[in-house]
Amino acid sequence: LVFVSSISVCVFAQEEVELTMLNYLDITSPEAKVWDATVEAFNAKYPNITLTIENSFGDAYHQKLAALAGAGDLPDVMILWPSGRSLELYKNELIEDLYPFLGADKDKYTPSAVAPQYDGKLYELP
Repeated sequence: LVFVSSISVCVFAQEEVELTMLNYLDITSPEAKVWDATVEAFNAKYPNITLTIENSFGDAYHQKLAALAGAGDLPDVMILWPSGRSLELYKNELIEDLYPFLGADKDKYTPSAVAPQYDGKLYELP
């Protein structure tokens, strides 16, 4: 949702924006072609926004995410799971609470999807 929220603001402002995403993806999987096509279509539809995705998989993903977090250089969007690794990002306030970005869209999610995940805040959405 951070991704979507950033996009809606940028599209209306027509500013040049670059968004980065760390994606949990095995590039040898059939799903990789779908992601490539989706990013290409997105970048064509929103020429003022450049979406750059870095794919990583397995332990390499978790090591990359930890290194980026340690450097204070997390991507705009990342794949997370409600687990110990994500908990460290919450506790250290390295990612933003998504509640302020939901607005009226909150009703479009099931209650469990928008339930607080840590300290009354929402850090992940499906």
